[in-house]
Amino acid sequence: MAYDKSKDAMVWESEPSSVGLVARIFQYNNGKPKLGFVRQYEDFEGEIKHRSGGRLDMGDLTYFGQIYPEVNKVMKSIIKGTPEEVGIYPDEVDPDDIYADKGESIYDDEEDE
Repeated sequence: MAYDKSKDAMVWESEPSSVGLVARIFQYNNGKPKLGFVRQYEDFEGEIKHRSGGRLDMGDLTYFGQIYPEVNKVMKSIIKGTPEEVGIYPDEVDPDDIYADKGESIYDDEEDE
């Protein structure tokens, strides 16, 4: 299946950090949401441009820590269906982090220890 730009939707974008880091959540063809980063800068003509987010330093991670609650909220609001349908598996994520608000668990069939 070829990539179709019309199916790739940006569903959320953060305000730029002090060094221009911008977090974005994309969803392709109503699939699972994915987080990406770009760096925003102003060119010589005053136009806002974007480039790859590249590697993150401690300042970038601090910024991500500040926006994480909003990122988490937005991604949770997009996720629908079973963990398998949205591509989340028990060994990849703590179910309490993803499903805490819904009272669901991807470990429902396991017995409590």
